[in-house]
Amino acid sequence: GRSISDAQEAGIVPRPDAIAATGLSDAAKKQLLKQDGINDVILRQKSFAGVLDFKEGDTTPSGEAMRKDALLATLAAERENDSKGLSLCTCFWRRDIDYWPPSGALDIGVCASEPMATDDGSVLLRETGDDASYAEGWERAPNCFKGPFMALELVKAAGGAGHRVGYWVRSGDRFAYAVGRPTASEAQSAAGSCQGSHTISSCAGKTLAEAVSSITEEPGEMLDIAGCYVCVCGEINAARAWIIQHSTNPELVGCSLVGNLNTESLCCSQLQHKKSGDEEVDQVLVDGSMRCWKVVELSGCTLPIC
Repeated sequence: GRSISDAQEAGIVPRPDAIAATGLSDAAKKQLLKQDGINDVILRQKSFAGVLDFKEGDTTPSGEAMRKDALLATLAAERENDSKGLSLCTCFWRRDIDYWPPSGALDIGVCASEPMATDDGSVLLRETGDDASYAEGWERAPNCFKGPFMALELVKAAGGAGHRVGYWVRSGDRFAYAVGRPTASEAQSAAGSCQGSHTISSCAGKTLAEAVSSITEEPGEMLDIAGCYVCVCGEINAARAWIIQHSTNPELVGCSLVGNLNTESLCCSQLQHKKSGDEEVDQVLVDGSMRCWKVVELSGCTLPIC
């Protein structure tokens, strides 16, 4: 997603109500289409969210990742004799929502880390595809491994239960939040999303650019379809503000994801407890709509409720 500096350079003005994920504003579309082009800015970025399952060791049938990636094999061997790091494991990412259409293949990677060099928990992780088609380097952010931890799952949004899937997580002072596109035409209408946005998930094997082009050829509508999925991530600062640093919608960078709608001008939403207890929490968006989240995990912290 676009960073704060990228958005500022492109002339994008922060817009907290973009959290509703109904598309981009006319002003933002004008800036994006004028400066960078639709493909480079919006349609090439990637995001997904779901559930991670992992098993110790390389459990892939082919073993190609270990055989073809010498660095991964070296790190795995080092971790056998040194516990100061993450040992070899096989990870499966279940993509419940995806900014792009589904690829049609499983998302499986074999991972091992470098030794943990400091006491802040930061570590470099090597991830190689099970078929060795890619290799990526990931860094676990400092001071996140001890928490606090939060995990919420979306259970109801505009359009009714089950019409959108979403996840909201926190680790240390870092957070990520993602809500997928409507899953049915009825939910699309109720959510105010662009026509055809619910069909992206049926365009398996296509790029996002190819998928939206099959729905409309109008550049502004293409941006709106892309913008019906929202993902943000950022950091909770010393003032406990949840500042969005990156987003699939550049209008959200620089806003605060959650806070007090009455006192914060760039606040996207605020939380309030449901009357039924603490198992669910309501997120009131700045446009007045509401999302209900189920509390999956809450450790070392409380919900940021005003």
